[in-house]
Amino acid sequence: CIELGLVSSEGMLIDSTTVRADASDGSMVEIGLSPGQYWKSLDRKDRPKKKLSGARYTGEVDKNKMGKRRRDINRLSLRKKSKTDPDATIVYKPGMGSHLSYKAHIATDTNGIITAVSASPSVSHDIGAVPILVESHERILGTPPWVAADTKYGSEECLKYLQDKDIKTAIRPETKTSKPGYFSKNKFRYDSSRNCYICPNGKLLKRRSKNYPQNRINYSSNKKDCNLCPLKGKCISGGNFRTVSHYDSPCYDKARDWYDSGYGRVMQKLRHTVIEGVFGQAKTYHGMAKARFRG
Repeated sequence: CIELGLVSSEGMLIDSTTVRADASDGSMVEIGLSPGQYWKSLDRKDRPKKKLSGARYTGEVDKNKMGKRRRDINRLSLRKKSKTDPDATIVYKPGMGSHLSYKAHIATDTNGIITAVSASPSVSHDIGAVPILVESHERILGTPPWVAADTKYGSEECLKYLQDKDIKTAIRPETKTSKPGYFSKNKFRYDSSRNCYICPNGKLLKRRSKNYPQNRINYSSNKKDCNLCPLKGKCISGGNFRTVSHYDSPCYDKARDWYDSGYGRVMQKLRHTVIEGVFGQAKTYHGMAKARFRG
């Protein structure tokens, strides 16, 4: 297939979808933890031990820990499990409600040929499957020059993993959304020579702290400047100062540049049409809408 040109090494597309488990919601039972055990479980879930998943991301990628620091907290999965399929986890989707499911991760070439697959609990974060998909794809077609994926793959950790392999990322980086009617981060200019941001009113936001789990540096304004500022109503929704942040690495800027490039936009269109079509066919014609087996 490769020799005949049926499989392309031009780029790699990644996405995931939930697959209903072969178990009904009626099979859910309480795990039976005592109140003390339950709250301890929540604490372990909220603050995983460093030896198990790593409490901090320091800028060095560990593919065995990817996604585990960012795992969504699903308290219901701590309290209930299915008697029919204990490995299935419950997930909520707008318009579909809650249901027991797994998560299927796939990678395709630009023609829609599946090159790698992986499965995980539905509560796991998508970036945890990226190393598996990339390495499986590499064994068949070599390292792809591009990878296209949606924003849930736009964490600094995932971007760095791909860019360390010299893979260009047609992935929109994660950003903190601003409240409607207030200045977005784009209104604040970064001055690299002074390592500070300059607000729309010309005041400085100096470096204050670092968010180690996300590897982000925080910059804050001076309260006195904000209290006297005529633009305060368009900048601060609460409190007395403004904070902006950025990743402590160049991965974010590289990803943004590649995502906004002409070829990056082409790859994004392919991701949306090609890989979504693959999932649609798999669920409609090949039984992927519901798991055939349990566990």
